[in-house]
Amino acid sequence: MLEHNTNQTVASTSASRIRFAPHSEIIIKGVSYTEALSDEAFCVLRRVDNPDVLEKFTYVELNDLVAQGLLTEERGAFDLSKQALKIGPNVRLSDLKPEVAELVHFRQFICDEFLKMEAAHETSRSDAALEQAIAILHGKWSTLLAQRAPGTRFSSQQTKGSFGIPRPSTVRRWLQKYEAANFNVMALCPMKHKCGNRSDRLHPDVRALLRDGAWEYASLLKPTMDKVYGKFVEHFDGLNEARAEKGLPALPLPSKAAMRAEIRKLAPYHVDAGRHGVPFAKKKYAYIQGKHDPEWPLQVVEMDEWQVSLQSLLKGDPV
Repeated sequence: MLEHNTNQTVASTSASRIRFAPHSEIIIKGVSYTEALSDEAFCVLRRVDNPDVLEKFTYVELNDLVAQGLLTEERGAFDLSKQALKIGPNVRLSDLKPEVAELVHFRQFICDEFLKMEAAHETSRSDAALEQAIAILHGKWSTLLAQRAPGTRFSSQQTKGSFGIPRPSTVRRWLQKYEAANFNVMALCPMKHKCGNRSDRLHPDVRALLRDGAWEYASLLKPTMDKVYGKFVEHFDGLNEARAEKGLPALPLPSKAAMRAEIRKLAPYHVDAGRHGVPFAKKKYAYIQGKHDPEWPLQVVEMDEWQVSLQSLLKGDPV
């Protein structure tokens, strides 16, 4: 179906031609389009919500829409290579399991350090040069791991941060994803966490109680899992009693495994800071300083020093 806009009868040759980038989303008055075809006189756009509808625009009409702020272009919105990097707008590094977050940190370290070496013309992306650079960077990573707090126990080698030496083709793929995502660390995240049914099976009130109980685990009192879960059961019983007074059915009690899974969702840094103190956590996670994933505004603040004479500060001061 082809619809022709007849709002204007001005010759299209009187306006400059607009060329849209490949895979762009063209939004006109809140409606999404993609470019179907164009020539020197007209541009035919296809509606995203109804691909069978094609609309023809003159360049006079398109330029007028741009001037009125009614036409915007989102470059690369429908690029499949960029779509593959998207893992969800609400997924952050701190939301991942510890072993997955550790893997992302490892990949980011390799990519960042390699890009520094490449900028200094110390290496290239050939297989031979990559293999040599990867061996050096893997050694640096192992050295950083050795600087962690002594005596720390880990649930697995991945949580500890021990990974094998990646192949040059693997690192080259990481670099491509990292650069295509404008150096967003989440581009290095594996997609396994997206598998399966991701809808929450628990009632929102129960989920809120689980989160509160999980945070109680991060305490200097170092409560055991049994104590945390026992306190959660007390609050849960109170929730069901309140529901019974309102004539609502009782909710099923989550297992201890659900509480354990909720605790694992917490940022490891906050758990260690709560149970062992901030100095311990800072030392343990010192190798990722400067690469935090802030969870709220002003969580990480960087300040520069600037020496200035006192007289220049007092100049013009009425005091």
